[in-house]
Amino acid sequence: MSLQPQQPGNQLPGVSPLTGYAPPLETRFKPGNRANPSGVPKTVSHAKKLAAHSTPEIIKRMIKIALEGEEKYAIPAAALVIERALGKVPTMRELYPLKQDADTSAASGLTDEQSQRIYQILKEGKNA
Repeated sequence: MSLQPQQPGNQLPGVSPLTGYAPPLETRFKPGNRANPSGVPKTVSHAKKLAAHSTPEIIKRMIKIALEGEEKYAIPAAALVIERALGKVPTMRELYPLKQDADTSAASGLTDEQSQRIYQILKEGKNA
């Protein structure tokens, strides 16, 4: 038998339109049976419903903290609200990824000696 698809009018129930064969009866899906009988646990769906119900109040509270709260809480709250509203700002690495096979010093145009010297200067600066 060829593997050419059959014409739509020539298909028999349970027969694959590609191969023309029907799978054995014991391996076919039975009407009314779910493929995943256990499904999503009730605790997960309950937690999702609670989170969805609470989201508007949580967002209002985060906005209030961002506008009126102490600075140490206001800045992270504002960042979170803005990130959720406008999307996360891409990092420089995401915008300009380095080639995977390239050496970082070669990609920056530095020699190995120059890279080592910069590393030493930065290391000494941290210890000062």
